[in-house]
Amino acid sequence: MSISKIMAKFADIPDFVVYGEDKPSSVLNLELEMLHCEPLVERSRQHNWKINPHRHSGITQLFYLQKGSAEAHLDGVLTHLSPTCVLVVPEGCVHDFVWTPDAEGQVLSIASPLLNRIAQSLEGTTGALKTAEVYIAGAEQSLLDTLFDTIAREYRSRATSRQLMLESCLTTLLVCLSRRDVPETPAPERHDRGQIHYNAFIRLVEEHYSEHWPVSQYAERLGITPPHLNSICRRISQHSALEIVHQRLLLEAKRSLIYTGRSIAEIAYQLGFSDPSHFTRFFKKKSGENPRAFRNGS
Repeated sequence: MSISKIMAKFADIPDFVVYGEDKPSSVLNLELEMLHCEPLVERSRQHNWKINPHRHSGITQLFYLQKGSAEAHLDGVLTHLSPTCVLVVPEGCVHDFVWTPDAEGQVLSIASPLLNRIAQSLEGTTGALKTAEVYIAGAEQSLLDTLFDTIAREYRSRATSRQLMLESCLTTLLVCLSRRDVPETPAPERHDRGQIHYNAFIRLVEEHYSEHWPVSQYAERLGITPPHLNSICRRISQHSALEIVHQRLLLEAKRSLIYTGRSIAEIAYQLGFSDPSHFTRFFKKKSGENPRAFRNGS
């Protein structure tokens, strides 16, 4: 099905804790466990191997595909999956799947508080989980098999220190993915204050991007000056603070244009623009085409 046809089916983007579940507490208790694990086949088979476009607020998912294949759209980008690989779907990413009936593997849903806690212990090296990405298992397949199998077994058990075992395996898994994503560089200074401020800034952007805060307001919330915030952002991401805010705003605009049936004016007002023409100018400047052309070409 084309993206335009998918878009026409949805007035808004469905947001689930776990796909298809109206009552998240019956499947995933974010306050107690902050982690959900299930066989890939379990939910896919329920929905005839087709998962419609949706997203998860505050949850990052890892799909470990060991057998079969799939086609996925990740924020509108067609991605082909084949074994053996790990697909990272970051929080907020709009995604859909068409799995083959022989698909096998595991799905981990990780709540942001748990992921952030692990990131702090790893000194921020979980940047690999901030963007949609496919990691080919390669020589690490045996290790990945062990980690995912152990997580699945411990998740179902009532063993002593179960939570500690789950977090230990998850930490090891995230280290493996981070090493695949980041080239060898000198180790960062321990307790890098800049990294702490950057992580806090990204969280604030996620909460307030549609309110069009000036950089000075973000800096004030962080207790630093705007030039200091810009210096931190350029050192870590090679982008200014304002560019990071604009990238997040543009991403949400693209998601709405691809996956919803809202008019351009409705999207503009939803994203905090004073009028549709302002939104159109912003979108064209950042993406190179106007919103209508982008939507029609998706």
